[in-house]
Amino acid sequence: MYQAKRDAGRTEVIDADDYHGGPPPNLTAIYGMVKDQNTGQPVKNARILCKGDGKCRTETNASGYYELIHLKDGKWKVKVEAEGYKKQKSEVTISGMGTYPQDFELTPKK
Repeated sequence: MYQAKRDAGRTEVIDADDYHGGPPPNLTAIYGMVKDQNTGQPVKNARILCKGDGKCRTETNASGYYELIHLKDGKWKVKVEAEGYKKQKSEVTISGMGTYPQDFELTPKK
């Protein structure tokens, strides 16, 4: 089962492992896919860390999908880590309720 975890100790259950359709439009969320840069295959169990007006974290499901929900307006730094891959970072600015896509293509370590 896919879960998004927040520092406040609250856990949001999102959906099953094969879900990758995006969060409902009435949420404020960063979401996307994490794939292998060379093969295009999904990277499951990649750790997504997010810092902005608070902190949150989650992992990708078997389809490489993740989402971080209930985020406040502002700049959020998103970092992706997965075993066997180089870390990747991005910044997403949230301005108003809605969904903000952010995909990642990870480079395998040599």
